[in-house]
Amino acid sequence: MDLIAVWEKGTDEYYDAPSIVRWADGRTATEKDYLDHIADTHFWVDRGVLGREKHMLPDVVAQVTFDPFGGVWAAKGEGVEPRGLNLSDPGATDDQIYFALNTGNWTYRMVVHRGS
Repeated sequence: MDLIAVWEKGTDEYYDAPSIVRWADGRTATEKDYLDHIADTHFWVDRGVLGREKHMLPDVVAQVTFDPFGGVWAAKGEGVEPRGLNLSDPGATDDQIYFALNTGNWTYRMVVHRGS
C-alpha cells in the first residue's frame, strides 16, 4: 500500500519532517513507517498553496538488466514503465545506473541483475 508524506507550503521537504504521514487508505502512519520507506520508489505531487506530497510505493521495484541486443541497460517490473536507459556501458556502476534510471518525477528503488 502507498504511503503519503505531506509538507505544508513554506516547509522544505529536504530539511523539514513531513507535517502528515498517512497510508493511501487514510490510516495514520508513524515516523518509523516513513523512515522505513523513505528510499522506496516514489514520486512527488505539487499541491500549490497546499504544499507538496511524496507518494512512496513500497511494492514497486525496478528490475534492471543489461540488454546485450539493444546494447543498453533496461528497466522493467511490476508498476515500472519498461524502458531502455541512456547507458550503454555493460560495466556501469550501480550509481551510474541509478542516475540513468531516475530522471524525471519518479525515483525507483532498484535491483541490478548482472550477468555472470
